[in-house]
Amino acid sequence: MRAPTTTDTIARILFVCAAVAYSGVVWEALAGYPLDPSRAYLSELAAENQPTSPIFRGLDALTGVLVLVAVALTRARWASAAASATVRWSAMLLGAFAALTVADSLVPLACAGSADATCAAADAAGTLGFAHQVHAVTSSSALAAATASAVLLALATGARGTTDDGALPARSVLRAGLRIGVVVFVTTTIGVSLLAVIGASTGTLPDGGGYLQRAQVVLLSFYIGAFPAVVGTVARGRG
Repeated sequence: MRAPTTTDTIARILFVCAAVAYSGVVWEALAGYPLDPSRAYLSELAAENQPTSPIFRGLDALTGVLVLVAVALTRARWASAAASATVRWSAMLLGAFAALTVADSLVPLACAGSADATCAAADAAGTLGFAHQVHAVTSSSALAAATASAVLLALATGARGTTDDGALPARSVLRAGLRIGVVVFVTTTIGVSLLAVIGASTGTLPDGGGYLQRAQVVLLSFYIGAFPAVVGTVARGRG
């Protein structure tokens, strides 16, 4: 692969900025935890009836735009890498996540069910309106696209040997970290999905489910920020 360019550096910065913007737990803490983090989805902070809605909708939109720009800036470089097929598909999936995240910001939840029993009951009954239902689709689709992107790159990272002196190469550490992180992320995602199904009848997450969902968001944020480094590792490993 050719040496990194100014465009590559800008893209890396954009990915890191997107990861920070998407890290809702940071902004939730700065806002003073307006909702109970053990029971509320982070996306409830962007609900139309919440005072934090403009901030969290803006952060979602910013995340999506930054990732889309970063993917566009580095598309040509990654397409020419040794692992072009893997990289191209993974980048496309991350781009889909970004576009769907922007859509999330445009069609937020109607209200925060964890803080409003009437809202929760209406959510369980499916009577909160079309936009609320659309948000559920865009949100789950965005998560599915990001998960597929991460799994694809993790599968592409073949095991590498150690150096002659027995030390583990830095790239091997990154590959191992990615595989472990993806396993934890997928496990967390399955757990959140199961809790969502369990809580569907009440319109809220079971107690403690909010913490698991926040762990899911943090892991995805790390993946977004590390995406260029992971791509470079895959490409060099195949080259």
